[in-house]
Amino acid sequence: MHDPAHEADIFTIVSSLPLRRLATDLCEFFPGVDNYMTYIGLPFFSHLTHLDMLDDSESQIERLSPLLIRLPVLTHLALAVLPLSSIIQRLLEGCLHLQVLVILWEAFHSRVGRTAAAEITEHVSDPRFVMTIYHEWDEGVRLSDWDNGASTYWYRAQSFIASKRRQDIPMDCFWAED
Repeated sequence: MHDPAHEADIFTIVSSLPLRRLATDLCEFFPGVDNYMTYIGLPFFSHLTHLDMLDDSESQIERLSPLLIRLPVLTHLALAVLPLSSIIQRLLEGCLHLQVLVILWEAFHSRVGRTAAAEITEHVSDPRFVMTIYHEWDEGVRLSDWDNGASTYWYRAQSFIASKRRQDIPMDCFWAED
């Protein structure tokens, strides 16, 4: 049973934590909110370096982009949907410390992802932009994976970007193989 009071308690607890990594549907995290900018001062936003947005619509990403651009230490951003190239550009240009912007595809949609990666070359040229698959929705935030060096999509994306900068991979390639 859905309990809004319980939801509010969870929000109060989580929003006060100095989180560094978060995987969530931000629109669900802030239920019933139209202006997300009112939350930019929450403590967890000041420490958040890795954000995996599970929001699954282009319009949600567009609505949240002003908030994302204002995150002070955000270095890694993963999206569960491919937004318009103008939104991608806005995020790449506006997020001052962003090192990686990755679009995640479920493994069984990898063919669709590869096609999208090939087609986006006309609109995006930033080497920090990557598309790849994920195996589990939380693989980018599990500390056990970080501690034991598991190959998460963050690891794949960072390695892919490093290879592009060394010119081992063409700059117009955006698909990082698993």
